[in-house]
Amino acid sequence: MRIGILSDTHDQLPMIDAAVEFYRQKSVEHVIHAGDFIAPFSVKRLKAVACPVTAVFGNNDGEKEGIRKAFGDWGSVHERVARITLAGRRIVVVHEPDFVEEAAASGMCDVVVYGHSHGSDIREVGSCLVVNPGGCGGVPDCDPTCVLLDLDTMKAKLKTLNH
Repeated sequence: MRIGILSDTHDQLPMIDAAVEFYRQKSVEHVIHAGDFIAPFSVKRLKAVACPVTAVFGNNDGEKEGIRKAFGDWGSVHERVARITLAGRRIVVVHEPDFVEEAAASGMCDVVVYGHSHGSDIREVGSCLVVNPGGCGGVPDCDPTCVLLDLDTMKAKLKTLNH
């Protein structure tokens, strides 16, 4: 099962559209967003990926009720932590990195996803894969990136989006 992972889209619609197109080309079956959408209109752009989306709020998501409504029945957004299982892999999603190391080392999950820093981070902590896809929005001064993760092989690939 291939999944898409992105974070920190910050209302940058061209970058959201580029990530969605990349994920559609790769036939992802689920997308994870690690927070900082900013506004509901940017959430609606994710619907075009045509698969379920699981997300958490980031520290810049102010219009939370509108963001919740924007997900409709095709996705879900969680306050601080999302715990999901896909293809038998236990995945924890947070925005800020506060407890990433502890969660990864706990043995209670196979993948920990986080965002916030706008810098990518793909590494193993014990038997857990830690993934920060970087800032998809490319703001303020980072390359816009996202990640494609194959849950069968546990190989994650960082993709730099054209802007």
